[in-house]
Amino acid sequence: MSQSTRKTVSIQAINKAGETSEPIKMYLVNGATELPKGKFVVRIDSKVTSQGSNISEVSNWDVNLVAGHSPEWLEEKVKGFRRDVNGVTCMIVQETPSNIPNMKALTKAEEF
Repeated sequence: MSQSTRKTVSIQAINKAGETSEPIKMYLVNGATELPKGKFVVRIDSKVTSQGSNISEVSNWDVNLVAGHSPEWLEEKVKGFRRDVNGVTCMIVQETPSNIPNMKALTKAEEF
């Protein structure tokens, strides 16, 4: 996967109480440029890399979203946010809201 064919995005898991996890770095691949609006589902699968390392793959291939993370790191980030559906571990997620002002707000702000 070359750098030119993927876009870095950030998602947060959402639990039943509406609380959100810390951001999780992900990649849009295969020419995808945007995440779905609102909430959507990702799955978590245990994988072994070609180098023999264990990773947790977080993905939703319907929208070309994927990332591999250390199982220990991911456990810290998503404990209490995962759900099991017929033996498949999933999470409800959303794109991490941006804290960067939009262009309209910026044009009205005073320069200093």
